[in-house]
Amino acid sequence: MKIALCDDEFTILEELSTLLKDMGHEVDCFHDPRQLLDKKYPLYFLDIGMEEMNGIETGNQLRKLYPNCCIVYLTNFDDYRAQAFGVHAFDYLKKPIQKSDIERVLQDVKSMVTQVEVLCSFHTKRWCITTSY
Repeated sequence: MKIALCDDEFTILEELSTLLKDMGHEVDCFHDPRQLLDKKYPLYFLDIGMEEMNGIETGNQLRKLYPNCCIVYLTNFDDYRAQAFGVHAFDYLKKPIQKSDIERVLQDVKSMVTQVEVLCSFHTKRWCITTSY
């Protein structure tokens, strides 16, 4: 899976990027959350406490641009949980991040992203048309 990481702490980016790459994922790292706004990923890991634009603001913008993306917040603070729910965050992980938490989130995201609900299917002698969302 292609994943975007955004954190203003270089060590967090490096550790999480290495972990995700070792698990077989393609990872792009960002220090400035504004760089994410023109890049679509199925999964974003966002730090909340960033200088230029905090993770909640970034999540709100991403949600408008890519309504079906999964946003997972990484933070040292519990204070932002209510705001994260307002962004419809997929998960909220407290730093330091544990490998087991990442594995759980990835499994949950994978199962959600791969589920496609078929709404309508038409069959004729020559064609089969299926619509889904």
